[in-house]
Amino acid sequence: MKRLLLLFCLGGSLVGQPPRISLDASQVQHITLRGRDFHRIGVPLFSSSSTMCDARRGVYFDISQIYSVQSILRVNEDGSQPTPIPFPTGLDSKGQWSFSPDTSGSVYLLLTNVDDPLLIHMSSSGEEVSRMKLSLPKSFHVHSFAVQSDGRSLFFGSFMTIKTESESGSGVHRSPEIVDVPFLFWLDAAGRLNRKEPFGKMFSRSTTEPDGLIVAGMPGIFYVATSAEVREYSSRGDFFKKFLIAPPSKNSHLSSLQFVDRWIALLFTYPATTTSVETGISNKAESPSSSYYGPLKETWLLASTVSGEAEGYYNAPEDIKGSALCYVGQHSFLYITVRDRQLFLVEAEQ
Repeated sequence: MKRLLLLFCLGGSLVGQPPRISLDASQVQHITLRGRDFHRIGVPLFSSSSTMCDARRGVYFDISQIYSVQSILRVNEDGSQPTPIPFPTGLDSKGQWSFSPDTSGSVYLLLTNVDDPLLIHMSSSGEEVSRMKLSLPKSFHVHSFAVQSDGRSLFFGSFMTIKTESESGSGVHRSPEIVDVPFLFWLDAAGRLNRKEPFGKMFSRSTTEPDGLIVAGMPGIFYVATSAEVREYSSRGDFFKKFLIAPPSKNSHLSSLQFVDRWIALLFTYPATTTSVETGISNKAESPSSSYYGPLKETWLLASTVSGEAEGYYNAPEDIKGSALCYVGQHSFLYITVRDRQLFLVEAEQ
């Protein structure tokens, strides 16, 4: 298999890689997966607004925004043991819930947009393990977070602000614009602020999703990924290194991030009609800012956090109509599909 050597950077300088190495996406091999095992989920058809996976191949579905139930649903990779994990009651009803599975197979629930943000640790069976208040500002909108096994956590989100004419650096008069400024917050095991720093460019939350996802790596390590790079930090906020990545399309959006067995798995979503990196042919004008309503494609990119190599792009099996869920290791991926009005988890491999 042809591999692309990624450029590792320490402190902003290139280290140990020849300048002839290119980050052109066409150098990475494209692999079409084959469906292997189908596992029926033992619950009626349902919809979810988002999904995540833990290191033990459990899948978490956020059904709280689709149905009038404040909970997420956990299912094993073989479709067994569907377990609702309810959000704790008696808390501020105006708060915003989000969640992040941890490396042990349990899950953290996060309540923000309240005076006292809460991090609640839930077991895989839906029982509350612990909770603590967090030193996060009420105005901080969390987009992604992860928690290490020792309780240290990292949050990626943004603050809303007013961008004035003087801030734009242009002499042309412009009306004030509401924008978001992205930040990273590192908290210690007691929920106290350890470090914070800006991350990425300003954006408008009303029209654009922030470009950034977080995942916990080996003990003491966090990874922060965008559509262009992956950065490695300590759990206290020390920057270690970064490696550049090549998304499969100019319009790619990073929609999922996982760490499994020293590999980073990045799931990119993009319009099905954008330029192919294999042929270079486009049948639709490409503009990252243009509106698009139509079919989407999903492609996984696997990258080693040790050697700096990209294994390749992994595309869904051609005979499966569904959505990508997880990378489960050993070059196997998990998808969800519907057959005969029943939900199935599909394990696909190279």
